[in-house]
Formats: sequence, structure tokens, C-alpha cells
Amino acid sequence: METKTDAIGVIVLAAGASRRMGRPKQLLQWKHTTLLGHSIDEALQLTKDVVVVLGANFEQIKKQIKNKPVGIVQNKAWQDGMGTSIALGISELMNKKAYTGILIMLADQPLLDAFFLKKIVGSFYERNVKIAATDYGHGKGVPAIFHQSLFKELRKLNQDFGARKLMKGYRSEIVGVAANSKAADIDTQEDYDNLIKENSPK
Repeated sequence: METKTDAIGVIVLAAGASRRMGRPKQLLQWKHTTLLGHSIDEALQLTKDVVVVLGANFEQIKKQIKNKPVGIVQNKAWQDGMGTSIALGISELMNKKAYTGILIMLADQPLLDAFFLKKIVGSFYERNVKIAATDYGHGKGVPAIFHQSLFKELRKLNQDFGARKLMKGYRSEIVGVAANSKAADIDTQEDYDNLIKENSPK
């Protein structure tokens, strides 16, 4: 019997060049794995249908996750922005089967774990909305799950128009899940060092 999570697909966006970091942040160590490996492991706790979108440093990063039970797609237009990665990931999942919703997440937000992602999925079903998104206090963004009625619009995203632009068009049909202290993402070496320090065993 199919469960609600069986009807969910996940896209992990990991195509960026990490220019501010100076090295692929997808491969930075996090706990027993890497930032990207951790994101994949958390996503797999929701569903077996996970697609990872890579771009910059494709071969180097792919080598590190090739044994993960996920789909891996290469966005050759990654320099055109996040919208192109979302569109590619949506197309890849839509070729697999019909989903009630697709959750989009990033590879550099390690504190937004499976527990938090499940809260987003739960709100999506309980509130019967088109979008359940992370509420950062100053606005809503990914991780976010989008209803199947929005897949065609997501497939048309291009350049640097990501999911946030689409969310603005559906303000009345979004529910937010507060990120609170889990909102940290990693853009610089200082971000990474601080996060490691704050989350190391006391």
C-alpha cells in the first residue's frame, strides 16, 4: 500500500561553484560524511526517490556520491542559476512516476535535518496547501515542497529565477515552518568553522 511519503520526490540542489568558499563546499566534512552526503542521507529518510543536481566540479563530486542510492544529473547550464537546476531536477523526477509533491532542498544547510523536512511534508498534507516552505522570519524559502499542480511552472524556471519567485505568486497558498536556530547555511570558510564549533560535542 502506498504511503504519503511514497508520493514524494526530493531534489537536492548541489550545482554551485562555492566561489566564496574557494573549494567545493559540497565535499566539506560534516559528521561522518560530507555536507552533500549528509543532505542525501537526510532526504533518503523521507523517500527513496531522490535526485541530486550537480554542476560545477561535476566529476569530483559525483565520484564521492556514486554509491548513494540516488539519481545524479548534471546541469551543464549551472552558471545560469538555481532555476535551471530546479527545472532539470523536476524533469528527471517527473520521468520516474507521478508525485503528489516534490521537495526541493540545498546541500549546505545541515541543521535542516530529516526531522525538519518531515515537518514540512506533514504541514503540506495537513494544511492541504500548494507549497509548504521554510520560514526564515524575513521570508520563506527552501527547503520547500511543491504540489504537483506547480510542476509545469517549476520546469519552466530559468536563469537565476529560483523557487522563491514562484512562491511570491502563491502567497495565499503557502504554509511556513519556522526554521528558528536551524536556519544556518554555509557560504564561507568562516560560516563553516563557526557551524562546526557550535555543533561539536561539548
